[in-house]
Amino acid sequence: MILAEAFETGLMPPRFTKFHGYGNDYLVFEADQLAGVDDLGQFAKRICNRHYGAGADGIAVVHASENDAADFTVRIFNPDGSEAGMSGNGTRCAASYLFLHGLWSDDRLRLQTRNGVKRYFLRERLSDGAFLFQSELGQPGFDSASIPMLTDEPLDRRGVGETESSGTCSCAAVVASVVNEKTDRSVKVHAPGGVIPIEWREDGEVVLTGRADVVYSGEWLG
Repeated sequence: MILAEAFETGLMPPRFTKFHGYGNDYLVFEADQLAGVDDLGQFAKRICNRHYGAGADGIAVVHASENDAADFTVRIFNPDGSEAGMSGNGTRCAASYLFLHGLWSDDRLRLQTRNGVKRYFLRERLSDGAFLFQSELGQPGFDSASIPMLTDEPLDRRGVGETESSGTCSCAAVVASVVNEKTDRSVKVHAPGGVIPIEWREDGEVVLTGRADVVYSGEWLG
């Protein structure tokens, strides 16, 4: 079902809130808002287009978890229609959405992603639409499938292209710099969108401390 047909059957236009994490922007939807969408990948391609859509580096779709391992599940779709296993900035935008709209209030939040459960700790509510989280994003893998392609500048993410920042790429860069004895385990990563503190803890967990800021809320009429 396309959205125009969904509207004719009485479904309301899907509502979303746009956030950015250091310039890496995401449109966050609750899953039930997209009940009339058959192909989320094609939907992401259309709405993420910066000329003919709302414009974003991706969409995040959230819904309550169906098991006790996590509080919510989040799916990330790239502008090319592919589904990402994980996005450090995208999931942080999703976490901010849950707090902004009163769907979650505990300082600890567990999000189920395709790459496993990630934990987010709310450290500060900077304003009505800005949140600072400490995010435990997992332990790095060193097999070829786990290592993303990195470029020095600009940041280039698979399925997205050039972005102002990338949480996952920044974490990978920190791990690489530690392994190659270029830095200690606590690093401030300078991206075009801002400075991102990241730590590769002794227990193996990679922790990113960063903010997400609301841009606007809207309805998709396309």
